[in-house]
Amino acid sequence: MGMGDLRNDYQEEDVEEILRRAARIESAGARRERETLVRTAAEIGISEESLALAEAEYAKDRSHLGLEDAYRTEQRREFFEHLSAYVGVNAFLIAINLLRFHGSFWAIWPLLGWGLGLYFHAMRALNPNNSEYQAGLRRYLKRKGRKAREAPHPESPQV
Repeated sequence: MGMGDLRNDYQEEDVEEILRRAARIESAGARRERETLVRTAAEIGISEESLALAEAEYAKDRSHLGLEDAYRTEQRREFFEHLSAYVGVNAFLIAINLLRFHGSFWAIWPLLGWGLGLYFHAMRALNPNNSEYQAGLRRYLKRKGRKAREAPHPESPQV
């Protein structure tokens, strides 16, 4: 029985058996051994070859999601470092302006200029729908993917 043999019209006892098996699989926890995975797949008619392909696809998707999270975290960290520098330096400039130059508020110019740059940085770093964010993510994934392909993988799934 292969994947093409799955039906959409289950009888009540079919539903109960499938749910019982799913509950058994779920209750075993996330750290199932591969042997159990293979045995369970065989019980429901999935070949080892299909299972190996699915494992590889899952690992790639999981790795990709992990890399996206890492990229998002890196972008946020860089933005907040930029924000901290902006606040610190501009607080210093405002203090100098208020203590030494009582006639004009020249500190507004660095505040506005740098603030504009900070705004664009926020749009690029914190908005995943932004085209620059997406382009940066693609470059990051490509760079990390290349590094991953060059490194040996001792935990590759074995069929």
